[in-house]
Parts: sequence; C-alpha cells; structure tokens
Amino acid sequence: MDTITHTLIGVAAAEVGFRHKLGKKSLLVAAALSALPDSDIVSAYAGQWEMLKWHRAETHSFLIAAIAAPLIGMLAAKFLDKGKHYGLWILLSLLCLSLHILDDLCTSWGTEALTPLFDARYAWDALPIIDVLFSLPLLIAAFSALLLKTARLRLSIATIAVSWCLLYTGLGFYMNHRAQQIAVIPEDFKAKSVRSIPSIGTVFLWNVVAKNDKGDYYTQTVSTWTGKSYFPQFHAFTNHPLIELASKSMQYRLLARTSGNMLLAFTGNTPEGKRTVKVIDMRYANPLKAEKPEPLFSTVFEFSRNDKLTSVTRMRNGPPLRSDTNVLKRYMALTFGCKETKTCQK
Repeated sequence: MDTITHTLIGVAAAEVGFRHKLGKKSLLVAAALSALPDSDIVSAYAGQWEMLKWHRAETHSFLIAAIAAPLIGMLAAKFLDKGKHYGLWILLSLLCLSLHILDDLCTSWGTEALTPLFDARYAWDALPIIDVLFSLPLLIAAFSALLLKTARLRLSIATIAVSWCLLYTGLGFYMNHRAQQIAVIPEDFKAKSVRSIPSIGTVFLWNVVAKNDKGDYYTQTVSTWTGKSYFPQFHAFTNHPLIELASKSMQYRLLARTSGNMLLAFTGNTPEGKRTVKVIDMRYANPLKAEKPEPLFSTVFEFSRNDKLTSVTRMRNGPPLRSDTNVLKRYMALTFGCKETKTCQK
C-alpha cells in the first residue's frame, strides 16, 4: 500500500483511540510511525536489486515491530509527555507499526512479516496497492482531525473512516474469492495453485493466474462487478539450459522470492545477436490488451556467446494510463461491462 495511505490510517487510528488521552501530538507521532516501515526505500540508492532485497523485509516484520515499539513508545512518553502514559505511547507505537504490516499483507506485493525467523513473503491479495475508494475517507478523517475543533465530530468522522476501511478490506477478500469462482480454468490444465491479483485502483477487476505442476500458466482478466472473464491465455513453461543458468543467479532468486515464484521465462536474442532470457512476473499482466497482455514487471538476462551472464536489467513498464489516452475508457469498460466486442473478448 502507498505510504500516504499508511500515514492516513495511523492518524485516523490515533484520533479514535488515543487523542483523548495523549493530545494532538499523538496524531503526528502516529503519522510518522505509520510511515516508518517504508523507510527501507532508501535501499534504492544502493541499486534496484538492493531495494528488491530489503523493501518490505525487516522493517515490515511483526517481530521487529514488537521489539521497536516499546523503545519508541518510551522515548515518546519521555520527551513529548513528561514521562506520563508510557503504556499508551507503547500501545500506539505497536498499533501503527502493526497496521502498516497488516495493510501491506493485504496487497499482492506482500511482506516478509515473520522475518528473521522465516524469509517467506506472505501476500493475501485482497487490496490494490493504490485505491482511491479506500484512501479518500481516511484523507477526510485526517483533515478533520487536524482542522476541526469539535472533539465529538472529529471522533465520529475518524470512526466512520476506520469502519469503512475494515468493511472495504472485507469486500476485497470476498471479491478475491469471487474472482476465482468466475474464472474459467480448463479441467485438463490441472491447476495446482490459483491466485487472484487486484488491478491497480479497484477491487472489481482482477488478474486470475493459475499454475500447474509443469510450470505452465493460465491467465485471464475477471470483472467481479459483471461476473465476466476476458482474455483467457495459456502460457507454456519453457525448459531451456539458458533459463536454468539464469535461475541460479542472485537476481532470479530475488524475483522468485518477491513474486511467490510466479515467474515465466523464455529465451530470445538482442539486435546485436546476444542471447537473452526474459523473465516476467505473472501477477501483473496488463488486462487491457487482448492480443498480448504486457506485464508490469519484466527482467532481461543477457548472456555472452559462451553462456556467461553479462547483464541483468529489470524493467517496469509502468501503469498503462501513461501511454494510452483511451485506456481509462477500456479499463472502465472491462470493470463495469463491455459494449465493444473488439475490446472485450470473452
């Protein structure tokens, strides 16, 4: 989830449960603590692979939060509250750090919530990383908490915002389940696992990804609003010595860990004649292109003629809204119902 929404959640939670005892400064502390786990983004200065390694790792661990919260809470009580309300400051610190982790667990990117005991990444696939319907009530609650003088009104608005977020998260889990029910997966595909990934900005449009024991994928776009599925595609696993070499690299292992091993690789050649392996993250296919869905993330491994890995380039193709002025119309058509058969082919 985006850092701004994390911050807004912390402010709303502080208004509901702590401001009446700790005062307005609890809002500022909650805002800072709710954004604190995303400080791991500074690892990007060390390179994209360091960022991929450290983002949503130790700073997003419940175990680390449990250790850090008492220390932060005691410091806040000492310097901001004259040594009073130690328990409340510690509880506020633990709540803000934990809510950040829980919010990120609800996305498809997930977190390493139990590190350092376990380095597995957990993702519940219930909410998009960015969703205005989720964030807007929180924004209203934050402005109300900062600007309104009537305590009862501030509390009511914040309570409504928090309640809305809980209900909306429940809706996301239900829509995830509904997307898998709507998806049509051939019986002979023999799916071993199925994931429903929410599209950016909505819980009503999903990328349903099935994987079998062979490593093949079957994907389709599903609207839980209309109950229809679009663009079913079979993606065959490719067994190639060059792909095997790429899979042994540090970069490939990082990609596998962060994606939940939902990777598809195939070989190719550069214009200069170098052999390549392109690895795509099957969680994030572009649902707007019927002819060939383009993944949001892809990585190209280049090899020399003697099969030595020479470079690894990770590419983010970016949200499609940047490149196509008609894409929002198609996005809405997919979500709420298609009238153009060329746009939406079931």
